[in-house]
Amino acid sequence: MASDIFHKIDFIGEDFAHKLDHQLIKLGTDFDRVGDSFLDLIADAQKVNEHKHIAGVKFEDAAIKHDVDTLGVDFIKLGDGFLKLDEAQHKFDDAFLKFADQFIKFTPGTVGNVETDQGSPKLGDDFLKLDTDLKLSGFDTFKLGLDFLKLDHTHTESPNAALQTLSADFHKIDGNLSSLGDDFLKLGVDYKLAQIDSGALKLSEAGALKIDDALHKLGTDDTAIGTDFKALSNDFLKISVDLAPTSEGTQPTESLSLNFAKIVFTSSKDFQQLDSDMHKLDLDLKLLGDDSIKLANLLPAVQAPGSPDDHGHGPSDSLHQILQLVHDFSLL
Repeated sequence: MASDIFHKIDFIGEDFAHKLDHQLIKLGTDFDRVGDSFLDLIADAQKVNEHKHIAGVKFEDAAIKHDVDTLGVDFIKLGDGFLKLDEAQHKFDDAFLKFADQFIKFTPGTVGNVETDQGSPKLGDDFLKLDTDLKLSGFDTFKLGLDFLKLDHTHTESPNAALQTLSADFHKIDGNLSSLGDDFLKLGVDYKLAQIDSGALKLSEAGALKIDDALHKLGTDDTAIGTDFKALSNDFLKISVDLAPTSEGTQPTESLSLNFAKIVFTSSKDFQQLDSDMHKLDLDLKLLGDDSIKLANLLPAVQAPGSPDDHGHGPSDSLHQILQLVHDFSLL
């Protein structure tokens, strides 16, 4: 009996869902911080533009250098956020995959261009692709942060090279974010096709429906995040073009930070859109974390022998605990 597995063995393990939620919140906050820092830079660049003929411009230039340094640190933190999310996401996905292999089935048919059948989609492949893309995004975002810090140099013989490097960094991350968008959109389809095998877990119809609804909600969340990453990808591409030199002429060498700020001010609409899209992603990442916890707490609502079936309101535990039990049982 499937339900016998869960009451014979002590519950052990870490709370993967809560750790995932924490890292999703952190990544969203990191994105929001970057957006706010660009708005601060635009505001200071406007002050320089309005007071460029007075002595106080030197003070404003120092403020801009501070803004650029802050952006460098913010992007480094964002890169670290990608890597830490990857670690938490990998643990959650691995646990969910072990559970899904035994207790989740997929509806047959066709959704969009994704052919489905029993045992499909290939969750393991989709999780692995997300794992890879989160790592790549982390490393490339970290590099962007380091290149921002290099703009603090007062003079350089090749100012165009520094801006071209930033342009290339933004273009590289544009590709990273686009890949992440594809990953989350694919997982959104996966979760929407998933259904709990209520027969294997001896669940009531009401209990199974709650889990199916939670799976579908996770699919909706992933679809929203996939769309968000696609929008951010487009934003980074526009900024990459903004930063690319428009001619072979030499940029003014008064200050690399000031040169960069002038470009940001001129293309402020693109950076303001970036801030708006980062804020939306922040909100959607928080929803994904919250719904991951809800799913983990629902999987599965298993009744101990002799307990009355109260339609899914009986003893339950977190997803990671259940999966550990399944693993331990397989070793008995």
